[in-house]
Amino acid sequence: MAVRRLPTAGQAVRIQAAVPDARKGKRGKAGHNRTEKILSGQNFYRWCFPILFYPVVLAACSFFVRLDGAWFAQLLKPSFLLPNFYLSLLTIPVYGCLAAALWFLVRAPGAGKQVLEMGFSALFQLLWCVFFFMVKAPFAALLVNILLLIHSAILMAFVRKKSPKSFYFMMPFYAFLIYIASVCYVILMLY
Repeated sequence: MAVRRLPTAGQAVRIQAAVPDARKGKRGKAGHNRTEKILSGQNFYRWCFPILFYPVVLAACSFFVRLDGAWFAQLLKPSFLLPNFYLSLLTIPVYGCLAAALWFLVRAPGAGKQVLEMGFSALFQLLWCVFFFMVKAPFAALLVNILLLIHSAILMAFVRKKSPKSFYFMMPFYAFLIYIASVCYVILMLY
């Protein structure tokens, strides 16, 4: 049976002396409170960045997307194109899966390059929206989408080595890219 040692009188005095400092809002050697830890450098990168990055990308892309515009309305579209409302709803879980993939990837050791490549992929997504909806150039949008497909396939191959969970969460996005590329191709052929 283990015997517990009681603190000595000096230790009890130190504990009591630390309590008034804590009440005054001073930090001891123990560190910051939990909110300060989360918002500080590395912890912000691990907690807030994966949660906030893809909603910001989705909001930036939706700024350029005009599904109700006259140009998009007069286009001949393929029969397998989802109605605008359902297509908009579909992007929410797809980007949610990307955020989950980024969440696991940020926590994987040595995956810094892959995290940067996911940011580069977001830039491709933004370019696709700009070329298709603002510039009204389906061919350029299709080229950007093909580059995004190739980039995402290579990225997924490297992500699979670092974080298998991230790889599986990226699969719906890749399927969505294939769908969008096929829609762009048919629109270009009917253009």
